[in-house]
Amino acid sequence: AKRRTFASWRNLVVLKPGRYRVEGQVRLAGVETANQNKFDGVGLLVSGWRQSPSRRLEGDSDWQTLAVEFELAGVEDIELVGEFRATRGEAWFDTASLRLIRLPAGKNEGISTRLGEGNLPQRQ
Repeated sequence: AKRRTFASWRNLVVLKPGRYRVEGQVRLAGVETANQNKFDGVGLLVSGWRQSPSRRLEGDSDWQTLAVEFELAGVEDIELVGEFRATRGEAWFDTASLRLIRLPAGKNEGISTRLGEGNLPQRQ
């Protein structure tokens, strides 16, 4: 049996009520999964959130954009996660491409903030 590996980067942010999308680019080399659940592979998610994670990738691929959307009813501490769950392979997240976008209600465009620049409000 192959051993499963779990690895992630995490960014804790405090967000106001509203709709959001977190997105970024990832590249894969030889990623193999155990295909045990919807979280296997490489993807983005909001930790502990009820909505589905981004699509999960495996295999080999050049840079691809992953995204996950979520909505908050009140001010909340949210943990944004880039995750690797596989039995083999490598994945690279492009930190310069990571964005948190606040979406207007019912529209597909919004305000974008780069996650890698440290300009999001952090929990004290």
